[in-house]
Amino acid sequence: TEALRIVSEGVADFATIDRILRDQVGFKLGPFELFDLTALDVSHHVIEAIYHQYYEEPRYRPNVITAQRLAGGVVGKKVGEGFYKYVDGAAQVPAESPVPVVENIPPVWVSPRATRRMELLQLLKDLGAKIETGASPSPEALTLVAPLGFDITTVAVVERLDPARTVGIDMLFVDASTKRRVLATN
Repeated sequence: TEALRIVSEGVADFATIDRILRDQVGFKLGPFELFDLTALDVSHHVIEAIYHQYYEEPRYRPNVITAQRLAGGVVGKKVGEGFYKYVDGAAQVPAESPVPVVENIPPVWVSPRATRRMELLQLLKDLGAKIETGASPSPEALTLVAPLGFDITTVAVVERLDPARTVGIDMLFVDASTKRRVLATN
């Protein structure tokens, strides 16, 4: 239900969420690929049953997206279309946005409170970033935070950072198999 909420809030599209959970977390299938495999004529009812079994716990609240798709008959791979369209049984996955090209990369300042700060500094070093080491970021620095359990805006306010230059990076899952890093603005 969290992935459905992220899509409904416009934070990311379903293909991006599937990529993140496969490439960063190591899932074999993303949640929308799984919905298409199991089909919403099954999954939607399971989501509703779980919600009621847990006494309407808000975290498990069903999302209108599955109800609308079920009503429209767009239930998954078995009918040729779900969150993805299927041609000859193969999902038609939208192309990923290209990585932006930046001419002059600003120096990067990493919050001293960043989760896994040493791993993050090593990652930046491996990428060739110029790292600032002062107690606070310079006016031209990109400010990088790696919060755990807090959103980027809250961290920027608490640490008195410029929200316009503050970017968050998800460092929860860090190992050799990680193929993707998730960045977020506030």
